[in-house]
Amino acid sequence: MTNQTNRLMVAAVFSVGMVAGAVRGQSEDCSPLEPIGSFVPWDDLSTNFVFIAVRDGLLYSSRFSEPLGTTDFRVHDVSDPGSPVLVASVPNPLVGGGGDIILLGDVGVLQFAGLNIFQTIDLGDPRSPEFVEFYYDGGRPDFAALAAHGDRLAMGGLERIELFDIGDPSSPTLLGTYNFPIPSDSIAQAGYIVSDGRYVYDAGSHGFGLRIVDFGDPTSPKEVGSVASEGSVEWWWSPVLVDGRLYVLVEDLDQEFELLCIDVHDPSLPSIIARLDMPGGGCFKMVVHDHLAYVKCGTMMQVVDIRDPGSMEIIATQSVNVSRRMVIDGSVLYGHANIESMIKIFSLVGCPECEGDVNGDGAVDVNDISYVLLRLGDEGGNGDANGDGAVDVNDISSVLFRLGDDCPPIT
Repeated sequence: MTNQTNRLMVAAVFSVGMVAGAVRGQSEDCSPLEPIGSFVPWDDLSTNFVFIAVRDGLLYSSRFSEPLGTTDFRVHDVSDPGSPVLVASVPNPLVGGGGDIILLGDVGVLQFAGLNIFQTIDLGDPRSPEFVEFYYDGGRPDFAALAAHGDRLAMGGLERIELFDIGDPSSPTLLGTYNFPIPSDSIAQAGYIVSDGRYVYDAGSHGFGLRIVDFGDPTSPKEVGSVASEGSVEWWWSPVLVDGRLYVLVEDLDQEFELLCIDVHDPSLPSIIARLDMPGGGCFKMVVHDHLAYVKCGTMMQVVDIRDPGSMEIIATQSVNVSRRMVIDGSVLYGHANIESMIKIFSLVGCPECEGDVNGDGAVDVNDISYVLLRLGDEGGNGDANGDGAVDVNDISSVLFRLGDDCPPIT
């Protein structure tokens, strides 16, 4: 758009806006997730559990079906979220389907039914995946969690954490095993794990809390730090590692939830530096994009500003019908809606940093006017600059009133 066009558009809109009158105010009903697409990955509705991973405009999905039967590993092109296209469907060799999907370069890992069993997938041609190798250590099948960094895959179960080299999908190599010290009175539950390549962070195994295991020497891994559960906290959910801090959801016996921020810059001295009560219950899943954590609590998405870990705060709440199986790629969130057996796609538009900046780009300018114009007639949402529940000429006036304002920079 040329400067002349900008000036003409602003002048035209301004003349309309003056009639409506400038209205100060900012919508308190910010919608940080804007629906931009959806599709059904499988036609039948017997798909109880769908697992997804996304990279470079391609969405990989598997499912665990009941009753057990042959299922496919599928790839959809979602580069145009409004028109996803199925580009590959490969029969899964394991009866019953799959579980979590981990992407490591040109290699994919498909877990089986949440257990300590997985298959490697050659993704050299991501539109034509090939199952390559099956791994099972021959012991007792345990519930397990997967995490990856580089070409290393960590698998945490009830009794141990195993570290693999997955660089060659035809030959996954076990590098080392750490066996948990398990008290006789502990709860038999597997935790969730994240990894930075050297350290594996296990959250919640046996109700303990956080354990940090050093795999610097994979043949002799050792626990170097820990944070014990406090009070009646029993479960730890969905750890995320961001810039030397670990964010994790915890649940107590009363089903009350908190978000903890744990400083792990020195893995031998982890410490809780902030905590935030999470209302609504059912807060089992969290993903992070930039300075915002998106926490799924029941039917609501709680958006938490974590840029200052010492003062985390919930800045928006939005009803979003997706399960805990959700991922972020770029500035787009993908989630599976169990009841509808549908993948839903959202743009992470965020919330304006200041009044008038409806598109959240850090400045109040002609782009915000365009943003409102494209949403005229909507009921609320981010285009509702004055917060009256409707996107109309009054919102254009509200933006014009602040034209030229700068917003606080994101740090």
